[in-house]
Amino acid sequence: MKRRKFMGTLALSSTAMAFGSARAIDLKNNNEQLGLHGPLRFLQLTDTHVFDDRNSPAYTAMFMEKAMEIVPDPDIICHTGDVIMDALKKNRVEVADQWKLWHSLKKGLPNNIRYAIGNHDIWGGGPKSDPMYGKNWAMDEMELQNRFYSFTKGQWKFIVLDSTQTMDGNWYTAFIDDIQREWLIGELDNTPKETHVMIVSHIPILSTCIFDWAKSENGIWKVSGSLMHSDSHEVQAILRSYPQVKLCISGHLHLLDKISYDGIDYLGSGAISGNWWSSETFHRTHCGFCVFDLYPDGSYQRKYYEYEWQ
Repeated sequence: MKRRKFMGTLALSSTAMAFGSARAIDLKNNNEQLGLHGPLRFLQLTDTHVFDDRNSPAYTAMFMEKAMEIVPDPDIICHTGDVIMDALKKNRVEVADQWKLWHSLKKGLPNNIRYAIGNHDIWGGGPKSDPMYGKNWAMDEMELQNRFYSFTKGQWKFIVLDSTQTMDGNWYTAFIDDIQREWLIGELDNTPKETHVMIVSHIPILSTCIFDWAKSENGIWKVSGSLMHSDSHEVQAILRSYPQVKLCISGHLHLLDKISYDGIDYLGSGAISGNWWSSETFHRTHCGFCVFDLYPDGSYQRKYYEYEWQ
C-alpha cells in the first residue's frame, strides 16, 4: 500500500488535532517532561472483530489505510486481542473463514505483529477433544509459541499476559493462572532496574469504564469477572512491587479510559470495530486505535486516532 501523509485542514485545540477524516487525541501521562531522546513508537490495535458482515472488511481496510498514514512508522505493532468477531460459539468453517479474512486484510500492515489472545479468538464451538479447541487455533494463527510471553526493545520490556481462562470448564473468566503468575514474578524479578515495563493484556487489570457495562442492583455494583480481571487485587499487588512497571494497556471493553493508581497507569484503548461494526461509537468512545511514544526515561505519550467510515 502506498504511504502518504495526512491531508486536509489542520485544526488545533488544547487536546485534539484533526487531519482529514482522522483525528488524533493527545492523552499524555502525568510526567511534566517527556524523555529528551527519540521515543520507541508502539502501535496498539485492538478489537478488530473482523467477519464478513456489517461491512467489516471495507471498514477494516479504511482503518488499515489510516494506520499506514501515521508518521513516523511504528517500531512495534501489537494487537491486544479479539482479532476476529467470534470463535467461542462458532463452528470450524465459520472460524476458519474469519481468520482467513483477517490474514487477507492485515496485508496492509507489516508482518511482525505481536498478539495478545482475546476471548473471542478462542475456539469454544468445537469438541474439547479437537486439538485446535481452546487457544491452540488462535496461537497458530498468531504464530505464538506460548500464550504469554515477553520481549524487549530499547529501554522497554513488554510483558504480554493471557487474560482469558475457563471457570468450571466453561469460557470465560479473566485472571492469570498459577503458572502464569509465577512466570510473571520471575520476569519482573529478572528485569533490570533501568528497564521500563509495559504490561499488555486483552482484558483490563483495572478499569473505570467497566461501570458502563456493570449493573447496579439494590445499591450494589456488580462487576462480572469477564469484564475485568477477577484477580485484579492480586495482580496489582505484584505490579506495584516493581517500580519498573509504568503502564498496563488493554482492550476488550471498546472504551477509552485511564487510571493512575499506585504509580502505574492502566489504559483502556477503545476499539477499531467501534460498536462491533454496528456503529462508529460505543458509549462515548469513537472507533480508533492508539499510538504510544515510549521514552528512554520511562515517560510516554499516548495518542488515540479516531477514523471515520466513509
